[in-house]
Order: sequence, then C-alpha cells, then structure tokens
Amino acid sequence: MTEAISLDAAGCEKKAIPLYRLALARGLANEDLHTALIGLGSSLRTVGKTSAAITTLRKARRLFPGDLVVIMFLALAHYNAGQRDLGIRQLGDALLKESTQPRLKSYRRVLARKYHGLRG
Repeated sequence: MTEAISLDAAGCEKKAIPLYRLALARGLANEDLHTALIGLGSSLRTVGKTSAAITTLRKARRLFPGDLVVIMFLALAHYNAGQRDLGIRQLGDALLKESTQPRLKSYRRVLARKYHGLRG
C-alpha cells in the first residue's frame, strides 16, 4: 500500500487506485484499512469516478463512524456529485458534534436546525 500512497501523493491517482484495491482485497485492519479507504475514495473522486468514491467513503464512514477525515472526504465527493447541500450538512453536523468552542453553545440548536434543513 505504500506505493499506492506515494503515487496518490504524486498526483498519479489512476495508478494508485488498483494498488489500493489490491491492498483492500488482501485484507487490512485498523489504520491501514482507514488509510486505504480514504486513499481509494479520494483518488476515485479526483479521477471523476464520483459514485464509486461515495460508495467507498460511505463504507469508511460505517467502519469509522464520526471520523472527521472520512466525513470531510465524503463531503467533497458529495460536492463533486452535485449534492452540495448534503456535503455542507455533513460538515456542519461534524463541526457541531466536535467543536468545543464556548461561543457555539448558544447557537448549537439553531445551527443544527438550519443544517438539518438543507436538502440534498
């Protein structure tokens, strides 16, 4: 998988995709699984295979619920798929759940209602 990551980082996503898939097919766990799913999903999005990217990143979200990296990459994929409201809603939800900024406390409910009101 190291080669896939290197190719991905070098902007050679098309070459990285089959290597990520091979690593996943061989079986991965924990951080390696997380890295491979993120890398594959991101690479698929970059090369225009948005539907496959969303499928991959949704799998990552099921396996790593609440993971901000997964949420952020999935939001990008939804954005590229024309599902901008869904992407923004996911980012808003993540921020509302993760942020401990004191100012947010008095706005949390209204912001949650506004983000959940987005359609997409």
